[in-house]
Amino acid sequence: MFFPDTLPQLDGHFHLLEADFLDLKPDIPTTLRAILSSESVEYPSSMKGQLVKSYSHIVTLFFIDASPNILSTLSQIHTLLKPGGIWINLGPLLWPSGGTASMELSLEEVLHAVKLTGFKLKVLNPEPSINGTDSRTRQVDCEYTADREAMMRWVYEARFWIAEKL
Repeated sequence: MFFPDTLPQLDGHFHLLEADFLDLKPDIPTTLRAILSSESVEYPSSMKGQLVKSYSHIVTLFFIDASPNILSTLSQIHTLLKPGGIWINLGPLLWPSGGTASMELSLEEVLHAVKLTGFKLKVLNPEPSINGTDSRTRQVDCEYTADREAMMRWVYEARFWIAEKL
C-alpha cells in the first residue's frame, strides 16, 4: 500500500471537524435521518450539523492512546469506515496520566481488541521475527523533541499498522 508524503490541501476532499471524535455519526440516507431526527432521538448539542460521511480511509496519528476508552475509539473508527475501508495507525501507547483512561492495554491487548472489533490487520513483515515482535505491526522511532546542544533527544517507539474493516 502506498501512502503519499504530501501536505493536505484545503479542497473538497479534506475535512476538518471540530467535535469530540466519539460524537461523530456516520452519514445516513435522508429518509432514515428524518426518522431518527424525531423527538425520540436526541443528539448532544455539540453534534448539530456534525453528521459525517462514511470513509474509505481513516488515519490516526498519536491518537488512540489519548482516548479515555480505547474500546469506544476502536468501535467508532469501525463505525465511520465503509466496508472494506482501511485504517492506518501510527503512535505509541502512552496512556494519559491521572487515571483518565478507563483501560491501559498492552500492544498485544490492543491488537486483540482491534481484531474483535471487526478489523483484519495486514501483515507488514512476512519474515518471522527473531525477537518475537508482531508481524502485523512495525516499530517506528518518532522523535518528539531534541536539543543537540544539550545532547537531549526524546523518541517514542511508536507502532504502525494497517487494518481493513471486515
